[in-house]
Amino acid sequence: MSKKAPVPLSVVYQSAEHEIHDAVMAIIKKYGIPMYLADGIMTSIMLEIREAKASEILGECMQMINSVQDPEEGKANDHTEVQS
Repeated sequence: MSKKAPVPLSVVYQSAEHEIHDAVMAIIKKYGIPMYLADGIMTSIMLEIREAKASEILGECMQMINSVQDPEEGKANDHTEVQS
């Protein structure tokens, strides 16, 4: 069975950016939204995205912190303590 090579993030980025742009422009055209209103709509959407990004980063940081916690002592296990 052959494995598919992962798609480089640069390709994913370019493809997603193109699709999002086309979708936004199609919606603007469909509803006849003037650009000053589109700017307000996009600003609101970007605020939501930034909030979700911050929450996502916080969640990932918490997972990382929890993965290095010593489950028996409830403290960080950084392996720097001197063994006696």
